[in-house]
Amino acid sequence: MKHLIKSYFSIAALLSLLVFTACETNKVTSVVLDKTEASLMVGDTDTLTADVDYSGSIIPAVIWSSSDETIISVKDGVVTALKVGSAVITATASDKSASCTITVTDELKPVFTNAEIQFYGHFYNDSLNNFVLMLTNTNDTLYLDLNTDTTATTGLPAGKYTMLGDFEYFEDFTPMSIIPAFEFEGSSYGSWFFNKVSERPLAEGEMNVSLNGTQYTIGFALTDYDGIKVNGTYSGPAVFNDYSEQMEVIANSSAAKIPGVKHRRTFGLFK
Repeated sequence: MKHLIKSYFSIAALLSLLVFTACETNKVTSVVLDKTEASLMVGDTDTLTADVDYSGSIIPAVIWSSSDETIISVKDGVVTALKVGSAVITATASDKSASCTITVTDELKPVFTNAEIQFYGHFYNDSLNNFVLMLTNTNDTLYLDLNTDTTATTGLPAGKYTMLGDFEYFEDFTPMSIIPAFEFEGSSYGSWFFNKVSERPLAEGEMNVSLNGTQYTIGFALTDYDGIKVNGTYSGPAVFNDYSEQMEVIANSSAAKIPGVKHRRTFGLFK
């Protein structure tokens, strides 16, 4: 009987040791996020990654939280910017945590380093010339679809360009105007801002162009259909490419240019 009791106490001691060891082994030692600060535009999403250092055989769960769910929501590390402001996103595993402060703005201020002017001739209608101005840097592209009078053929005239309002016919286009983003027969046209995380159809605004020799100074204040602002300036030369002859060939082929007929603009795809 004493032997049995001794064995019982030995087994109990072993079980206690195993439980104690398991509790000590399954332990989170640190949580690190891939970024501690970030900036998003209203409507953008991003993904935060949590690197959890732990010991043991049980993978610890990561709990995500936002200091203000009305500004930024978070689920499984995916954050969504809801309105202007800032919030702290926290990843917690056991008793360890890490945080990232995210600022949400409604204004983009890209700094462009390159410019290209593309000449397309009478693309939309015969009373205007059509240009595309592309301002770029490593991450961003501002694509502006522009109208001038027919005297401009080798570059953008200096002056103020204003985004057109709602229109029904391409014949409604005017000189010194910027064409807003629109959809026609399943394809997208007009003016856009692109970067690695978003494509923003531009709806209103203006651009001022001045020219000193071959050096352009371009200032722009534009807004997309969600109210996000794209503002900035560019100073420097612009590469000029003339595509008017190619467009004439296309216009005279079966794949004709966009006809100047009434169209329905639907922006549901841009929201």
